[in-house]
Amino acid sequence: YGSAEDWSGFEKSPPLLAEIKRLNADFKKLDPWLASALPISQETAGSARKGLRVSALWSGETDRGQDHPGKGDALVVVARNLDYATDRDENDFGRKSRFKAKPKEKVQISLHKPEWLNPTKAVDALTGQAVSCRVENQSIRLDLETVELGKIVVIQ
Repeated sequence: YGSAEDWSGFEKSPPLLAEIKRLNADFKKLDPWLASALPISQETAGSARKGLRVSALWSGETDRGQDHPGKGDALVVVARNLDYATDRDENDFGRKSRFKAKPKEKVQISLHKPEWLNPTKAVDALTGQAVSCRVENQSIRLDLETVELGKIVVIQ
């Protein structure tokens, strides 16, 4: 916040500055997967306003560094919750969020399995936590406990 003439307003808002730093750290974690990614599909499950948008990307072989051991191709799945709203309530001059999402529970995502991929693991790209993943016929099925705003899963 701050005046329109003060372009350093984010520096005077500790919550906003903390969020910018967190987002930058998240982008750094995702860079090895997204830098070489090619979008291959995008589908919306449910309604366009309340559903879940699922995008799949192929991520080619790159040096993933110490934080991402091993090399190889991967399928990156981005699940975005579309069930959100921005209210008109007072927000204490930017200190309180006006953005509210309704988390989705027990989400199942099914994707076509590329011929070149024989998945052995799936992980949350930001937390590194394992994600339930299995192959059924020529499909990959992910089971996500909760999708709050979004989830990015790397399948290798």
